[in-house]
Amino acid sequence: MACDIVIAADSALFGQPEARLGSFPGDGSTQRLPRAVGKSFASQMIFTCEPITAQLAVQHGLASESVPLAQLLPRAREIAGQICRVSPSALRFAKRAIGAAFELPLSSGLKEEQKLIVRSCEADDRREGLLAFEAKRDPRFTGR
Repeated sequence: MACDIVIAADSALFGQPEARLGSFPGDGSTQRLPRAVGKSFASQMIFTCEPITAQLAVQHGLASESVPLAQLLPRAREIAGQICRVSPSALRFAKRAIGAAFELPLSSGLKEEQKLIVRSCEADDRREGLLAFEAKRDPRFTGR
């Protein structure tokens, strides 16, 4: 639940079995799970301790996609490759803005996003991206 992107094998099971063992589901489970899947579904998962399938995890927003086990690592590498072609500075700003969406009220999150837009427009990566687009070449991002 602390991952930015979750790709699940279609045979994977997700669950919160702690209460079955007399334990409390910690490490952020009671905070992250309701944010990911909603209060009702999170409560059901935590209270019943019943695992859910990868397909249900995708349906409820706990995973972004489900693939056959043999395709799991290739798909993860494909996504990682796509991410590696994107501006590191733009990714940092986007990650911060996405985090704000879960920590701040909407009006404050929108203000934070506006600040990050201004900062991203001042970044070297932004200038490189525009120059590369104009020259019809791949950008060479530096992360600055």
